[in-house]
Amino acid sequence: MFDKSKIYRVLKGTKLYRQACDTEYKDIMFFGYCIYGTYSSSCKTKQIQIWEATKDFDTFFMIKETNKGGYLLSSIVDIYNSFFPLDIKDETEYLSIKKDKEQLTKITQKLESIGIDSWTCSVENKSEMELCLFNTSKNKNDFIRFLSMEESNSKELSNKNSYNSANIITSHNRSNLR
Repeated sequence: MFDKSKIYRVLKGTKLYRQACDTEYKDIMFFGYCIYGTYSSSCKTKQIQIWEATKDFDTFFMIKETNKGGYLLSSIVDIYNSFFPLDIKDETEYLSIKKDKEQLTKITQKLESIGIDSWTCSVENKSEMELCLFNTSKNKNDFIRFLSMEESNSKELSNKNSYNSANIITSHNRSNLR
């Protein structure tokens, strides 16, 4: 089930959206590729942070399929189960892996041990996608930088997304990696 060859390339200049209470770099940070990808945040604020990719970087693409309704189904549970067969999760627990600090740390540390420091997956198995960066407090500006904050109901943000600022790279076209 684990296929390390599925890559989602985030291009330099890609805007990333975050609903958070501060702009400090954390060990694990989630960003939406559109503002709707930020609404599952545990921090309730009416402001959306806008960040930017400072260089091209690759993320592990954790989408296993698109269903008939066009929703993207995350492979996070499958990957977690392949890494931790004694702690099996079912499909309804995909959110707990991302929201429970112990489970999130467990999977990010395992991914880091095999050279993966970020992933892209769906937000709650819907059509929006999110980026998870690990160790951003150590890498700071290597990948992203904070730009500004906007009110979530701002007209500036209403139709913003960064899906056209990224490329999906699979084992079929992996030779395109820089």
